[in-house]
Order: sequence, then C-alpha cells, then structure tokens
Amino acid sequence: MKKILVIDDEPDFRELMRVRLITNWFKVIEAEDGPSGVRLARQEQPDLILLDLMIPGKDGILTYQALRADPITKNIPVIFLTALTSTAVEDEESIRRIALTKHDLMLEKDYFVMGKTSDSKKLVRMIQGILAPLQEGQVSPKGAAQEQ
Repeated sequence: MKKILVIDDEPDFRELMRVRLITNWFKVIEAEDGPSGVRLARQEQPDLILLDLMIPGKDGILTYQALRADPITKNIPVIFLTALTSTAVEDEESIRRIALTKHDLMLEKDYFVMGKTSDSKKLVRMIQGILAPLQEGQVSPKGAAQEQ
C-alpha cells in the first residue's frame, strides 16, 4: 500500500483528503504545518507528498525547499495543493512567482500542481500517474503524470 503525506493546516481538508485517499487504497499520514511535515517525511519516507501552498508560518514553498534540500526526502514527488487559480498552468506560474517575489527563490520544475477544489478522481489519477513509473523502477515520475 502506497503511503501519502498530507501537509495542510486545515483539519477539515486533511480529513477530506484522508477519506478520498483511503478509499483508493492509500495509507495516509498527516501534518498540520511545514516543520512537522518535513519531520514526518524524514521519519515515514512517504511515496508522495500533498503540500498546501499557503500553510501559515513556513509556507509551502519553504517547506518544499526544505524537503528538496534533505537527502532523505529530496526525491519524494510533491503535489502542491492550491486554491489560487483554476488551471494547472496558471498555478505553476503562481507558484514560481510566489517563490521568486516572496522568498527570492527560483524553483526547478520538479513538482506537480492540483487545485484544492479539483474532483477527487482527478487527484487520484494524478497520484497514480506519478507513482506508477516509480513502481516500475523509473527514476522520474514526470512523463506519466504529465500525460494525464
């Protein structure tokens, strides 16, 4: 059973994600903020991380940077969950703009983006598309997820 870490400050949203993912045969672990999410990722080494972009304190961008800087977590696929805009292309641009203007960081495109309001089937398909190549021993999940 694949393990997914959900990092989000909203308990109701974490509960919604837990229900959606458990019903699709994923094991779910949760964190309510960036630092505890990074700690859990190191301890549990999940197969994938769902990361809220706008968590308070150490926001999603800084949490993502911490995950990428750590040798234990640097290769775990990350899906940013955001309510900023409605299309994936706009969300990717929003994430890059926030990283640059708020944190003076240039992000490499090694993450995925999904709207928080997207239907659960679409999210599950994205997760399966990212994880399927990893099960087959491929190094990068990019190609499979982008074909979805």
